[in-house]
Amino acid sequence: PASAIVIDNQTGEPLFERNIHDRRQIASITKLMTAIVILEENDMDSIVTVSSKANYADGSQMFLRTGEEITVENLMYGLMINSANDAAMTLAEFNAGSEEAFVDKMNQKALSLGLLNTHFDNPIGFDHKLNYSSAYDVAKLARYAYQKEFIKEAATIQEMEVMSVDNQYKHLLETTNELL
Repeated sequence: PASAIVIDNQTGEPLFERNIHDRRQIASITKLMTAIVILEENDMDSIVTVSSKANYADGSQMFLRTGEEITVENLMYGLMINSANDAAMTLAEFNAGSEEAFVDKMNQKALSLGLLNTHFDNPIGFDHKLNYSSAYDVAKLARYAYQKEFIKEAATIQEMEVMSVDNQYKHLLETTNELL
């Protein structure tokens, strides 16, 4: 059976519920938690050097290059607009030194937000038995995320270009949000 919840964003009051505590794979919704941790712990003007591991992240990408220097802000636009896996991995490594250490922070944040049916295995949203959430927890996470001005703004952008620090590399970002 499907899981679903509709809430009033102002009050958090549920308007519709179905199997709201069932654990499900959440794919790129995972990136909301990645964005939250970065926004709460990093300066948007910080300069990040892309590692070879981040450069070869599978799936959706903004096509970062190994050794490229780019700001946290531009990586966050790649994460939020393009759902870029290479941006997620680069941000995770920059923030915590490794993917594993960053995932620990994601799980600590989930607990602090009371997301009791949520666990992260990676910052990207790759399917894994230990990367899951519930409709209820995703609604709570989304409501929390939407209080962040950057996330609220980025969610409305259909297309954007960002550059590396030295202007050598240009990245065209196109939204994965078909509702836009």
